[in-house]
This record gives sequence, structure tokens and C-alpha cells, in this order.
Amino acid sequence: MNNFEIESIKDRIHFGKTKEYFEEVLTSYQVGSYRSSVVMLWAVAISDVIYKLQYLVDLYADAAAKEILDEVRAIQDEDSRSSSWELGVVDKVFKNTNLIDTAEFEHIRYLQKQRHLCAHPVLRGNLELYKPNKETVRSLIRNILEGLLIKPPFYTQKVISEILEDLDDSKDTLNSQVKVKRYLESRYLNRMTDEVEFSLYRALWKLTFKVINDKSLLSHSLKIKRA
Repeated sequence: MNNFEIESIKDRIHFGKTKEYFEEVLTSYQVGSYRSSVVMLWAVAISDVIYKLQYLVDLYADAAAKEILDEVRAIQDEDSRSSSWELGVVDKVFKNTNLIDTAEFEHIRYLQKQRHLCAHPVLRGNLELYKPNKETVRSLIRNILEGLLIKPPFYTQKVISEILEDLDDSKDTLNSQVKVKRYLESRYLNRMTDEVEFSLYRALWKLTFKVINDKSLLSHSLKIKRA
């Protein structure tokens, strides 16, 4: 992945704040400041997780997301300089929500280990600070971009309602199966975890063949299908 590819992927970052902060990651990477790039990438990743949790609370009043955020705030109120909550919040998000899957969780944990080596003065045998190589940093950036930053905060139990409302609002312009397919793939399907995507298809199947209401009629009329 070269710089042009990173540039194209970063334009798909979901939250504006995350996109703004990611510029520091990219700038450091481009000038060869790999330690700084990794440290900032960790900060961006954790911030993005918090933004997604807050989104779930604001939009859905999600209890699991609220509990995690309350725990983070309690730790920060007790010691504002403590960073002990950072990896803990990733663990809780992985166990209690569907924002990240197993592969993404492992990528974030590996980033945390690299960040620790880059941020702390762990001197090697020749008394030099640890410095990740370009390929390692490039891989970290790609994994976090594709696995976390560009993904909207979809939640399995909530995504179906959001998609159906979006389709309903856009039904006048989505007047062919080709347009519907392209729209769903670019806006939703290409950003979902497998678990969320499976849940979506299961819900759409139920709406199409087992339920009779306005939403099921919309689903049937659009003939939603992914090749």
C-alpha cells in the first residue's frame, strides 16, 4: 500500500474528528517519523472507539456502550493522567458489543504493544530507542484504517432499522436494482463485520418472506440482493 492508497482509504474514515487526527499519523509516516506515527495511531484508534461508543449511546441509548463510557469517565475522574483504561476499553468493546471482531481486536492489541515500545524509553543493548520499520508502520496503519476507522458504528440489533430508514429516504433515486446494490455495498456492506452482515441478511429475509408491514414492503419492492 503506497501513500496514494493510504490517501484514498483515509477519505473513507467515518468520523470527521478521527479523519482530522489521522492527518498527524500520515504526516509522521510520510516524513519517516515512525515512532511518532505509531504513538499517534494508537491515540486515534482509542479516540475512534470512544466516538463510536458515544454514537451508540446518543442514537440508541445503548446500555452496554453507556456502561463502558461510564467506567472510562470514572477512571479519568480518579486519575486524569492514567492510561490504564485504554486497553481495557478495547477488551470491553470486543466482549460486549459488535463494533470489532476477533481479527480487528488482535490488530488493535498488536498496535498497543508497538505503541508501548515506541512511547517508552526501553533501551536496547546498544542503548538505542526502539524504532519500528516502515513496513511495520504501514501494516499497522492499514489494519487500523480498514478494520476500525473507516467503519461506521453499526450495531447488530440496530443496523436494520437504520438501513431501512435510509433506503426509505432514498427510494426515489434508488430506482433500479443496480443502484440499490451499488449504494448498499459502498455505504454499508463493504464496512460491516461478517457477523453484522449475516444479521442484516437474516433480518431482511424475515422482512421479505415472513412479515407484512411497511418496512417489509419496502424490502420486497427494492429486491435487495448482493451478487
